[in-house]
Amino acid sequence: MAYKFQIGAARLSGSLIQTDGTGDLKATTVDSLNASNGGIAAAGAIAGATTISGSSNLSVGGTIAAGNNTFQVDAAGAVTAVGVNAGGAVTGVTTLAASGLMSVASISLDDGSTIGPDSVADLITLSADGDFTLKDGTHDLNVASHDGTNGLALGGVIVAASAAELNLLDTAAVGTVVNSKAVIYGAGGQVNATSFSGSSFVSASAIALLDASGLAGTGIDNNAGKLQPAVAQTLIQTVTNDALVLQGNGNIKLDLQNSGVAKFMIGADDKLVLNTNGITIPGNLTVQGTTTTIDSTTINVSRSFTFEGTASDFETTFGYGATGAPVQDITVVLPEYSSSAGAHSVKAAVIAAGGTAAQYAAAALVSPVEFALLDGASADSSVTVVDADQLIINDGGVMKQTAMSDIKTYIGNTTTTPVRNLSSNATPIVGVNFFGSDLGSATAITIPAASNFSDGESIKIKAPSDCNATNKVNIARTSPDLFDGNLELISLESPFAAVELIRVANGQWRIF
Repeated sequence: MAYKFQIGAARLSGSLIQTDGTGDLKATTVDSLNASNGGIAAAGAIAGATTISGSSNLSVGGTIAAGNNTFQVDAAGAVTAVGVNAGGAVTGVTTLAASGLMSVASISLDDGSTIGPDSVADLITLSADGDFTLKDGTHDLNVASHDGTNGLALGGVIVAASAAELNLLDTAAVGTVVNSKAVIYGAGGQVNATSFSGSSFVSASAIALLDASGLAGTGIDNNAGKLQPAVAQTLIQTVTNDALVLQGNGNIKLDLQNSGVAKFMIGADDKLVLNTNGITIPGNLTVQGTTTTIDSTTINVSRSFTFEGTASDFETTFGYGATGAPVQDITVVLPEYSSSAGAHSVKAAVIAAGGTAAQYAAAALVSPVEFALLDGASADSSVTVVDADQLIINDGGVMKQTAMSDIKTYIGNTTTTPVRNLSSNATPIVGVNFFGSDLGSATAITIPAASNFSDGESIKIKAPSDCNATNKVNIARTSPDLFDGNLELISLESPFAAVELIRVANGQWRIF
C-alpha cells in the first residue's frame, strides 16, 4: 500500500519499511516502535541520548566510553558486562553505585584512590606501594568486636591478646629498658632492667647484668655481669623464702629447703644445723679468743672436758674413766664461799680417785670440821687419852691411823735421848745440849718458853773445856719464865760444867 505524507500527524495502519536512504524521525516519543515490547534490534549506535531507561535489564554488547555520565542499573540492581574490556577491567567509570551484589573480575583504580560512603569517603585508601589503610574517622584500623570468638584473626586463628596487651610491645626493643613496656631478651638470653624486685623465689641458671646502675644503694654491685655484695653495703634487709639454696665454690652450701630447718653444709656433710630444737654442730667446734661466754642452765658434755695449756704441752681433763661411763647420777657442787671476801682465786683440792664405790663413800665421810683440824691455827682442846684413841702417822709414805697404845709402848721402851750441838744451833731442845767447839768468849743461851713444853720435860746443857770466868755460858729464861721461882739468869764458869732444867709448871723451871 502506498502512503502519502502530509504536514501534521500521520497514522499508518501497516508496516513501515525503509529500503534505503535515511529516515529522520523527529518526535517527542516514538511509542509505535514497541514491536510488542521487543525493543530496538540491531539499531547500531544511539547517539545524543541523555537518558536510556527501561523496565528490564539493559544489555550492551560493546563498551561504554568514559565520560561525565552516570550508568543507571535496573530495578533489580543488576549490571551485566558493562564497560568490561578484553582484560576484564572496568575503565573510565566516574561513579559506580549499586544496592546489591556487584561481581566483576577486577577493578583498577588510580594510586591514592579512596573507597567509602559519603560520611567517610576515605574509609579505604589505596597507596602506590600496594598498601591500604582502613579508618573509622578516628582510628586507622578498628575491629568493631574482638571478644575471643569474633574479631581479628591471623591465619584463621583468633588473636587472643587484647589491644592493651599488644600495646605493651609498642616501642619495646631488644636489651633496652622501656618503662611500662614488654621486656625483650637480648641475643644471649639476658634481661636488662633499671631495678629488680620479686615477692617469691627467683630461679635462674645465670643472671647477667648489662648495667649495674639500677643496683645503686642496695649493697649489691655488678662484677663482670654477676651480683656481688658491696664492700660497704647499705641495704640488704630481708631475703624471705622457704626453698632457698646458696652455693659457692661448688662445695659450700646454705640449704633452707626444708621447713623449719637451716643447714650449713660442706660437700654432702652437715656442719651446722638449726631447727626448732636448737643448734646442732655434727663436727668439731673450735672457739678462739680470750673469753667464751655460755649463758645456759645446763651444759651436757658426753665424755670429758679438757683445759689445754697455752703451749699445748699439758692439759687438765674432767671426765670419766676410759673403761666406761658413770654407773649412777653424780652431782659435784663447787664451793660457794672461800676464806676471803671479795674477788680472788680459789684452788680446789685434788682428791685421789678410789677404785671402788666404798672408797668414794669413805672419802665423802670427811666433814668440814675434821678438815679444819688440819689447820695449824685451830684451837687446841683438852682430852683424856686412852689406848683406843688414834693418831695419824706417816708410815713410810703411807698415812695411817695409829692407836695410842702403840705410841705408848714405843715411847716407854725408848733409850735414845735427843742431842743438839749448841755450837751449830744455839736454841736448846728437850734432851742433851752440848758445845762441839770451844767458846773463845762469853756465850749467851736462851731457854724457850716453858709453855712450849710439857711438865717433866728436861733440858740438859754441858759447857766445853775452855769454860771459865771469862769464857762463861750465860743461860737466860724467856720472860716471864723463872728458874727456881726467882732466878732470871744462870752462868756456867768451869770446864765441862753442866746444868739440868726441868719444866714443873707453866712458866716454871727447876734446877737440878
